[in-house]
Amino acid sequence: MNLKQIPYVLGWSVFALPDALLLSVAALNGSTAYEDFSQGKITSGLVNCCFSLYAAKMGISLGLRPRIQLSRDIVTISQQEQDYPLESNETVVIQDHNGLEELLQKTTESRSREWGTVFKAYDEDRTSVITEILSPERAREEGYTLNERFASVRFNGDRS
Repeated sequence: MNLKQIPYVLGWSVFALPDALLLSVAALNGSTAYEDFSQGKITSGLVNCCFSLYAAKMGISLGLRPRIQLSRDIVTISQQEQDYPLESNETVVIQDHNGLEELLQKTTESRSREWGTVFKAYDEDRTSVITEILSPERAREEGYTLNERFASVRFNGDRS
């Protein structure tokens, strides 16, 4: 890792674990609310309590729930390998040289926003053969991605 990558990795870790960050904020405000109530500061205690509950709700919905769903997906994929042939392959062949060049160019530019890579591929004797790497714009046009947010892209499960 070089010095240019360190701020990116540190910044991404905050977005990668929103549940941990928000649940920590919830715990901190919960403890502050407890102190306020014990000292007779009812209004301040109620404000901190409400903020704590809101941060906990957001932490669960933004981070914890998607992480649990990802764990379930990993178990499903490992149990149903015949439905996911590319997941267990160890060799990858990329035939789309232009798509690969575009992907490498984005990596070279060190863009601050990372995006998933949509590609068309097939399995050939336990080898993943990538025939086409789609740009984010083309993936959106062809219906592989549904909507983009600040830190995520939702994939269309019916098309992917």
